[in-house]
Amino acid sequence: MKKTGSVDPITVEVIRNYMQSSAYQMRNVLVRASFNPVVYEMMDFSLGIYNKRSELIAEGPGIPYFMGTLTYTINHVMDYIGEENVVDGDVFLSTYPYWTGSHSQDAVIIRPIFIDGEIFGFTAAKVHWMDIGGKDIYGIDTTDIWQEGLQLYAVKIYKAGKLDNELVEIVRANTRLPEGTIGDMNGQISACNLGARKVIELVA
Repeated sequence: MKKTGSVDPITVEVIRNYMQSSAYQMRNVLVRASFNPVVYEMMDFSLGIYNKRSELIAEGPGIPYFMGTLTYTINHVMDYIGEENVVDGDVFLSTYPYWTGSHSQDAVIIRPIFIDGEIFGFTAAKVHWMDIGGKDIYGIDTTDIWQEGLQLYAVKIYKAGKLDNELVEIVRANTRLPEGTIGDMNGQISACNLGARKVIELVA
């Protein structure tokens, strides 16, 4: 007997494959836009599409370990910012390792997806940035997070769709490789924006 509100298996598979395809497209945007050989050669990143409860819906191929941390990063960032302080077009950046689940160079971009004025889900991308101003470009002998580089709990790199240029300049001033670091950040944002747009198109 068919339950009220149930979805037929064919529709489920169409939606599932659409979401997976969208995540793959996010991955392709990131790889093609990246300035960073750790991204386009070693695939040191992870990205995906999440529902409003921060549960993974679809992922693009990358490092599986990272996927297990992004749910917690989204939750920490949203608790810190407060859902009431989030508007359509906001994009968050976090490098805080106790929230991202790895060292500070693994920077996370989070893009809330709004449908009808409410948060419907998220896209997120974690990427190993080449340098974030630590004691070394890649410090494997650090003894605390302050030696790893710039610490950002959760900041809005985009506010209501407008880039915060002052924040970009703070990031630029705290890396030995400014063009590459900003380029990778822009690649993450572009990938997350694409994923958000694909979800919005599907809902429509």
